[in-house]
Amino acid sequence: MEINIEEVYWYWLCNVRGIGRKKIANLIEEFGGPKKVYEANSEMLEKVNGIGQKEVKSFIESKATWDIAKEYEKLKDKEVKFLSIWHKEYPSKLKYIEDYPFGIYVKGQLPNEKVPSVAVVGARMCSEYGRIVAKEIARVLSQHKVQIISGLAMGIDGISQQAAIYAGGKTFGVLGCGVDICYPRENIELYMEIQKQGGLISEFNIGTKPAPFHFPMRNRIISALADIIIVIEAKEKSGSLITADMALEQGKDVLAVPGRINDSLSYGCNHLIKQGAGLILSPEDVLRELDLEDSKSEKNYKKNQIRLESLEKVLYSCLDFQPKSLQVILTETGIALDEVMAGLLTLELKGCIAEIGKHQYIKS
Repeated sequence: MEINIEEVYWYWLCNVRGIGRKKIANLIEEFGGPKKVYEANSEMLEKVNGIGQKEVKSFIESKATWDIAKEYEKLKDKEVKFLSIWHKEYPSKLKYIEDYPFGIYVKGQLPNEKVPSVAVVGARMCSEYGRIVAKEIARVLSQHKVQIISGLAMGIDGISQQAAIYAGGKTFGVLGCGVDICYPRENIELYMEIQKQGGLISEFNIGTKPAPFHFPMRNRIISALADIIIVIEAKEKSGSLITADMALEQGKDVLAVPGRINDSLSYGCNHLIKQGAGLILSPEDVLRELDLEDSKSEKNYKKNQIRLESLEKVLYSCLDFQPKSLQVILTETGIALDEVMAGLLTLELKGCIAEIGKHQYIKS
């Protein structure tokens, strides 16, 4: 395949030590392209706003130590594509944000911009409630061909992306490290699966290890690639709230799942709702926001696909995403204990519900 020489020089420019996006912008404005930046001498470079002796030294060292063609070839060896802001495949949604990256790395596919995309983010140390809600929302959205975007993190991020894969949908992970690195390592199976049913995206070069300051940077890409951002469980000081703030700055809609007012994991979502974020009570609320609601409601899907018997229907409708005790179920349904126990066991075997504690049941 013929190599675009400008892309090679873009790759070099995006990896000169100490040269961030503002300085790159100034250099491109001055010289017109990355190849001309590479060919500029020290005197020419020092005339550019923000470029001093320190930056010039970085350029000199980079030229002396980097074999550009060889470094670019390493991407091919790892099946990674580099896309500059000038590349025809560079996501147009990224171009609309103020601090867009001048280059991104992709392993797998990019989101189809003609298909709705939703970012699902939330707490790493999520509750069982958060896990169930993330799984359900991602599953239903995926069944409606909505692309799920998240950060491949433990907790809500990974759960929603795994649910999308199980549902046969597309999901995309935006990383705070190189796309050739799986972080956290515990998500290695998900990392591999996403490459088959979506893709991995980063603005950091291959080999770049995760660092704390990388994650707020990647959050703006998560929100930029999505049409809607969903927050499921977030503490008062949470990376998910950073993503929500960035989404609002980008003009995106933010939706949040409510939680108990005395639960620290619910503070962030409840605060977002108080501030005007959309309230999610079911996956259909998201479908309505995307204008994808159809006549097949989730209740009908459950009935038609699982074909619950009458007793099981009553028990299933009695349960929620919050745990209910056996005593509460008996009181609300008015059904005899032996029948309730038999029905709950059948539902559990079918994967419709889960017992998360001694006689504590929840939809799954």
